[in-house]
Amino acid sequence: MLTGWSLIALATYSANTGDTRYRQPGARRFQPFKHLSRSYRHDEHSFVEALRWNWKKGRYFLFPCEPNFTYGICNVLALAGLIAYDRGNGTRYSSEMYEKFIRHYDEEFMELDGNFTSVRSDLTGLSFFFKPSDLSSFNSGAYANAIYPGLAKRGYALVRHELMKIDEQGDLSIGVPFEMIPDWGNYTQNPGSILSMIALCAREHG
Repeated sequence: MLTGWSLIALATYSANTGDTRYRQPGARRFQPFKHLSRSYRHDEHSFVEALRWNWKKGRYFLFPCEPNFTYGICNVLALAGLIAYDRGNGTRYSSEMYEKFIRHYDEEFMELDGNFTSVRSDLTGLSFFFKPSDLSSFNSGAYANAIYPGLAKRGYALVRHELMKIDEQGDLSIGVPFEMIPDWGNYTQNPGSILSMIALCAREHG
């Protein structure tokens, strides 16, 4: 998860600004614990190598971003970052594995009814935590457009026609009281996370 979410930020920063400081060896230092001095150096190149290794070893080709749990969206962001990296560094890593990535995403994380699976257990193959159509549809609609436009448009369509409702007063609902919706940024219950996702979906497609 660290590699995928970090690479897209660093690679797009380099592409947008021309500042290549994060391509320098060990440009970023990560210190996991305040009370321990141990730290780890990373850069764009080391993140790419970690991602490529993970995809080679992943049970579903897509790799787990938390122990034994594979989230499709983390892999989607990682591939988007790899594409940005390739453009800035003249490599072709993303094109070499793109078709395999898409095939496995469709086969392992797409339900028969066209909905999406947010997470799959590497140990059991089971999918749980979320109904297939909710969080993954928002995530796919917002983030997958960079690598898989058809998937993103389908996710946004599911969100608009199956989840989002606007009443005569113009109030929005998504089938769950907003005060009960988890905010995945801080694990509290508030609608901030899902409202920002709706805005991102609309920005990508609307």
